[in-house]
Amino acid sequence: MLAVALPAAAQYRSTNWTAESGLPQNIVRGIAQTADGYLWIATLNGLARFDGVRFTIFDKSSTSGMTSNRFGSMRTSANGDLWLNASEAHALTRYHDGKFVTYQKDVLSITTDEQGNLWDLTSHGIEKWSPALNRFVPIHDPFGHPAYHGLRWDTAGFWAVKGRSLVCFVRGKFATYPLPRELGKSDLSSIWSAAIDEDGVVWVELVTGRRFRLTSGGGREVSAQEEQAGGFHDRQRRLWTYKVGKRLSRTLIYSASGHTEEMPLLVWFEDREQNLWIGTEGQGLFELHPQSIRVLSTAQGLPGDNIYPLLQDHTGQMWFGVWELGISRMNGKGVRTYTFADGLHDLLVTSLYEDRAQHIWAGSQGALSQLQGDRFVRYPLPLQHDYTVQVIREDSRGTLWVGTTAGLVAIAGGKQAVYTAHDGLASDDVRAIVEAPDGDLWIAGYGGLTRMRNGHFTRWTERDGLPSNNIRSLYLDGENVLWIGTYDGGIGRMADGHIRSITRKDGLFDNGAFAILEDGEHNLWFSCNRGIYRVARRDLSDFAEGKRSSVTSIAYGRADGLLNVECNGGVSPAGVRTTDGRLWFPTQEGVAVMDPAAMHQNPRPPGVAIESYAIDHLDVAGSGPILLRPGAENLTIDYTALSLIDSAQIHFRYRLQGLDSDWVDAGTRRSAYYSHLPPGRYRFQVIAANSDGVWNRRGTSVDVVVRARYFQTLWFRGLVVLCIAAIPASLWLRRAKRARERERAQRLFAGQLIASQEYERKRIASELHDAIVQRLVVIRNLGFRHLQGLESHSNLVERITEEAAIGIEETRAISYNLRPIQLDRLGLTRAVTAAIRNAAEGTVLLVHTKIDNIDDAFVEDLRINFYRIVQESFNNVLKHSGASEVEVNILREAASVYLMIRDNGHGFSSSPPRTGFGFTGMSERAQLLGGELSYDSGPSGTTITATFPVLPRHMEKHG
Repeated sequence: MLAVALPAAAQYRSTNWTAESGLPQNIVRGIAQTADGYLWIATLNGLARFDGVRFTIFDKSSTSGMTSNRFGSMRTSANGDLWLNASEAHALTRYHDGKFVTYQKDVLSITTDEQGNLWDLTSHGIEKWSPALNRFVPIHDPFGHPAYHGLRWDTAGFWAVKGRSLVCFVRGKFATYPLPRELGKSDLSSIWSAAIDEDGVVWVELVTGRRFRLTSGGGREVSAQEEQAGGFHDRQRRLWTYKVGKRLSRTLIYSASGHTEEMPLLVWFEDREQNLWIGTEGQGLFELHPQSIRVLSTAQGLPGDNIYPLLQDHTGQMWFGVWELGISRMNGKGVRTYTFADGLHDLLVTSLYEDRAQHIWAGSQGALSQLQGDRFVRYPLPLQHDYTVQVIREDSRGTLWVGTTAGLVAIAGGKQAVYTAHDGLASDDVRAIVEAPDGDLWIAGYGGLTRMRNGHFTRWTERDGLPSNNIRSLYLDGENVLWIGTYDGGIGRMADGHIRSITRKDGLFDNGAFAILEDGEHNLWFSCNRGIYRVARRDLSDFAEGKRSSVTSIAYGRADGLLNVECNGGVSPAGVRTTDGRLWFPTQEGVAVMDPAAMHQNPRPPGVAIESYAIDHLDVAGSGPILLRPGAENLTIDYTALSLIDSAQIHFRYRLQGLDSDWVDAGTRRSAYYSHLPPGRYRFQVIAANSDGVWNRRGTSVDVVVRARYFQTLWFRGLVVLCIAAIPASLWLRRAKRARERERAQRLFAGQLIASQEYERKRIASELHDAIVQRLVVIRNLGFRHLQGLESHSNLVERITEEAAIGIEETRAISYNLRPIQLDRLGLTRAVTAAIRNAAEGTVLLVHTKIDNIDDAFVEDLRINFYRIVQESFNNVLKHSGASEVEVNILREAASVYLMIRDNGHGFSSSPPRTGFGFTGMSERAQLLGGELSYDSGPSGTTITATFPVLPRHMEKHG
């Protein structure tokens, strides 16, 4: 038995839509529902169709058949047609079979009866719509067609003054109401308006503000001091009350989250799912729906709203740990709060428990306390460090287990034992403890999961399959399946030693599970930072066993009664199922209480409709098969489900038969996207489940036809086959042509190479003749002169030494041109640097260099090629470019060498300078090094670049 009284009055949630949410305008003059399930809202700036999530706007600028946007009222006739009165435009608009038609006539007001018969009011009198004649027909008026006006409020109708009576035409019938005697003749002409309520009472207001209530038996004036209220019943016979204000305005009064709320009321409508919709004069559209969650907070006597652990004791009383305010006990008599004065060691209470001896235990930072009499007495624990008690449990053998931030304490027979990670626990942090029927103890916290069996520990972490090491809750169900709730990794299901994780991507509402409770229908309920959600236990097990691809979660939040969606956890208990079947969860603003057995379950599967589609992002009109022209790349299909209960939580799946092998789980998304569809015929299908997981598995569908491009047709493919057959012959001819070109290129290169070799021989012979031979001739002549006595001995030696030195230098120069000696003595890097420096000496050329160490970049026998490429390129700059500045960059990367030589000279023609052997030789040398030479030349200069691979060291040694 529960010893806590909960609010008895029905509680309702309200959801508001305005122009910012997509409504055409915030003055709502009519609400109706068509047979397909759409809700229609008439405003002073257009008509809106609503599926619970999205508004579709119809107005004269976008809709054929409309001539006005300002609709004063809207009614539904017997066949489901919508009728909209736009009196300012002298128009009456009808929505029939998906099309709008406007009748240009001077209509002042419209009304209907329970059977859907329709009447309009014109300056000539009252007319009735005749479906057979497809027009309005004047009716007989026994009062002689007085000057009628439109009645206000919901039933509507028409009114007129006739003598000393008020004549009303309501629901197809005339009625008269005697006017009070205190109304003078002048007052009769100053009636501002009239309205009629559900009970048939007519409210009359004068221009002066005086107000009267009329019945068939008479009427009287209502004083300003009187409570002026009325009401109406919905189809469930719930009474809704309202206050009547100035100009016959109404204010709806209802209860929400334990508080009395007010809402302006212009029109109201109850849809087929028993949702109540309210239209207002300037505040948009509201929906009122029963709240499934009650909240206990400071309004019910608690000292604070931020609740953490909670507990029901054996008497049915509820105990709450109120953040930093102590412990509160709530029963039918009120609330009693325990603080320091009552023996508590700390007001921040983190755990509560009642043992089999009916003792109340409380845990806090640095203390375990037991309620003795009416005071808490501290129970010392053998822990060496600062700790916080996070969970308390008694096992079947009578051992009291205390989980803390510093380990697990066992208390039995007056003795205490402490277990930590050193003893085998997954972590010293313990937040949840459950006992299995076989006596195994399951222990969890921030660090992993541990099983204690006969004094031995086995532990699991994320490496062993846990969804997260941050565990906040454990629950062992009737089938001995262990459910593991985490802070951030979803939930885990352990059965027969195997763990399967279930997360948001699998259909969970959230990856947090601070508490796990099971109701009488075997649904599992979870709390998290975003609210409370439930999933059928069978669905979770089927998913874990591979029998289904996802699960369906039903979420509860502010709209269902929560004052704050953030639930509290990490302490124990973070959720309780009381003896009456209610579920209790602590939140940041009070305790959330729900009764699963009394919660409204929506048994009706939602209707499914395809609303529109777009091809290549352009909307396409029409409702038939979708036709994609050749070359169309993107297809978007917008669909919806027509349930107005928690519409944002409706779940969708779709597939394109002929392409998708299985259903695509779209979640709450209401659009499907396809791109680059192959030519062919397909069928798009979509199904939906309402917010309680009830599926409409028939759904709806539409054909999709993708036309082929010319190259996707059979004749083109045949042509392609012929072309493919001709390819081998074409390839042979091309290969033969390339072979001939290569042969010509090789002959040309061989000729150039021979010519170059001959030129090099002539150059060497000339240099030997002009240098070394000439020096030797001079030395010989000096010897003859000495023998003839023409040269003194000292002078002879001096001149021979001088000539020999010159000969040596000239020999070195010749040798250097053949192979620079620096390349072997100094290495490639310094040899290249020296070559550039020597070539630039004696010129006005400004040289910028950046040369990395490349000594080991190339095989020794090939280094001369890189050297010659740099030397030849630099010499070309000196000889041909006319440049005043040159930049040489040699950059070493991990696997390559990058060369760049750039000058600011006049460049050369657009065709590459391949006619001379210089550029050809450099290109061939680059190919020997595995690179390729490229150039870019123009009026502002020439840039030569090349990238060479760095050869591995083993190739240098063995290659």
